[in-house]
Amino acid sequence: MYILDRGITHAEDLSVSVFRSSPPVPVHLAFATDQSAGERERILMSVCACRLCYRICEVARGRMSARMLAGTLCPADIRRLDNYAHLLAAGDVPLAASRLQDRVCPTWILRMHGLFQARGVCVFTGTVLIGQVKHIIVFTLGHAGCQWSASGLLVS
Repeated sequence: MYILDRGITHAEDLSVSVFRSSPPVPVHLAFATDQSAGERERILMSVCACRLCYRICEVARGRMSARMLAGTLCPADIRRLDNYAHLLAAGDVPLAASRLQDRVCPTWILRMHGLFQARGVCVFTGTVLIGQVKHIIVFTLGHAGCQWSASGLLVS
């Protein structure tokens, strides 16, 4: 029996500005391989992950069409996101004290954690605050040809 040691080789903290109106998002990146990504690739993947996290939240809240994520997420992940959106719309997952606050409360990414598994592939976990409720979003971000694609979406 062989056990592959996949311990963390090194880690770093970044502060990423995603949109002008939102505060910078703290991003903690860890590397499971010695083939670390370059600085430009680390920043680019962190910004893409934060933007995708915001878009996932907006689709789940019904503010944006799921078609906006059609090229980025696979159909199974979009169906999973639609199911979560139905839970939010039905009130099964509360966001704030009232329905009006549910519609107008902002979405904030509190923190992103990324684990680089291989060159160009990173698993991100985002802690998102919508209203008064924290949500966790997990996805794997990688290159698909000349664009970024995400897979394995989990929202809770």
